Amino acid sequence: MEIYDNTIMIKTDLTPGSLNNLDYAINLAIDLKKALLLLFINTPELYNLCLREKTGYALPAFDQKEREQIKEQCEVNMKKFIKRVKKTYRNAPPINYFIEDGQITEKIISVANMKKADMVIFNNMKEEAGSRLYNSYYTSVEMIVKSLECPVLIMPENHDYRKFNNIVYLTDNREEDFLVLKKLSSLFSPFNPEIIAMNICENVDFELAISSMGFQKMIRTKTGNNKIRVRTVKNENGNFFGYMEKINSEYKADLIVLLKEYGSFIEWIFNPDPVKNILKDSGMPVMLYSENINS
Repeated sequence: MEIYDNTIMIKTDLTPGSLNNLDYAINLAIDLKKALLLLFINTPELYNLCLREKTGYALPAFDQKEREQIKEQCEVNMKKFIKRVKKTYRNAPPINYFIEDGQITEKIISVANMKKADMVIFNNMKEEAGSRLYNSYYTSVEMIVKSLECPVLIMPENHDYRKFNNIVYLTDNREEDFLVLKKLSSLFSPFNPEIIAMNICENVDFELAISSMGFQKMIRTKTGNNKIRVRTVKNENGNFFGYMEKINSEYKADLIVLLKEYGSFIEWIFNPDPVKNILKDSGMPVMLYSENINS
């Protein structure tokens, strides 16, 4: 099976609940002119975990024959789905698929890095799914972001597709931020978006200081993007709802992006668990880059 470069990867099981985010991924791939890679991970044990979480009961272990039957049926479903997409979308992107056995987190990391994906789309999970499942989900998100060479786009459930015309990037102006902003500008260049580099700090006079030092000009020079604007808001002691009001009403953001740091700035702003709060409360797509990002 031919594998394309410049790929958006999304994990899916082709169930009705996953189709909306698949539609989102297809439209995004079309607009960004990228191929789409569908990843199905055969993990019957996860079904047992969900069943046990909700009912207290679990099914007997799946044997190898049953696993093979699941994979065979999935391959049939994948081919049918791709055929249907090609009929439905006039400019359908090239679509490939992988069917893997194993642990979800490990397989997402290994396949995405092996195929040099430009982006991995991960569906957000509602906390109502159960505390054990949600904590397991969030731990997986952290591990995936830390281990990938590409960003992770985390999608709210049933989120309607729209182009990322306004992007807010949360920053404390580290050297790594210049690289992320440059990659972000390149990744979404077909949208020609306006990017707000949003500083959250104690001193609201910081914006005047960076303006006088030509900091915005420096960012634009280093990233090659003249549509990046630097803005500053005062730290509200971790009140993310206060930041969201500005992000939504003033900046009209379609996407929030941040560099997932393991300590320091982001944790300082959103103590005690910043990214989890953003994922739970923002209600919009969130893209995470690892601080281990390479040039």
